[in-house]
Amino acid sequence: MHPHYQIEIRVNADGQIDTRYYAEQAQMMRNEEIKRMFKSLVCWVQGLKLNFDRQPTLDSVYGH
Repeated sequence: MHPHYQIEIRVNADGQIDTRYYAEQAQMMRNEEIKRMFKSLVCWVQGLKLNFDRQPTLDSVYGH
């Protein structure tokens, strides 16, 4: 870490680290990432060339 960076840690009224704030921030970040991943998955699935047409059976192919 660069020595010129100042990191402020949020504290509550008691002077303790505000873990509730950081837990909420982490939850928001997780939700955003899950949403991004889901959108990416949907785009990927939409890009697939899936064919759900019925395939001929061997009986119809060989005339049995």
